[in-house]
Amino acid sequence: MTASGAGPSGPTFATRCFDAAGIVLTVGLSVLLLAVLGGAMMNLQAAVVRSGSMTPTIAQGAVVISESVPVASLQPGDVITRPAEGANGTVTHRLVSATREGDLYRMQTRGDANETSETWTIPADARLQRVRWVVPSVGDAVSLLRSNLAIVLGAVLIVGLLIAALRIPRRRAGSPATQNPAPA
Repeated sequence: MTASGAGPSGPTFATRCFDAAGIVLTVGLSVLLLAVLGGAMMNLQAAVVRSGSMTPTIAQGAVVISESVPVASLQPGDVITRPAEGANGTVTHRLVSATREGDLYRMQTRGDANETSETWTIPADARLQRVRWVVPSVGDAVSLLRSNLAIVLGAVLIVGLLIAALRIPRRRAGSPATQNPAPA
């Protein structure tokens, strides 16, 4: 067996499995990257639902995908995602009412599981995120991808793929691997 993991009859089963896993992982990461870039180009935003205030409509741990729309286009019943007051993150609740008062809109929102509403104001020319799609149960994975751990793991993965790519034997014209064996 050679140092590249190939025996006299070709690559070993472990080498073929490693190569297949590398290809699947590379294709999967490419699709994920294209989805993220495509979403950004279409002005879509993803947010992880961190509480149960919208259950049963949207469960905790779901990801909501929203589009940016003018505040004036929102209707009662729309589910919107807005920045949380006084904290990092977002709040996803249903719009109960929107009343224009001069240069402001007075918004009243409520989580489907909540008994009370919250009232807040926003400039009339502002934009908010209206929820278009809900992807259940993937919030933990998305949170992990956004963390520093994911950056470190991604760097390790990229280095590993580069090492694997360098390990792939290259056949050269005239090398024993490309010459026809002599008949026995």
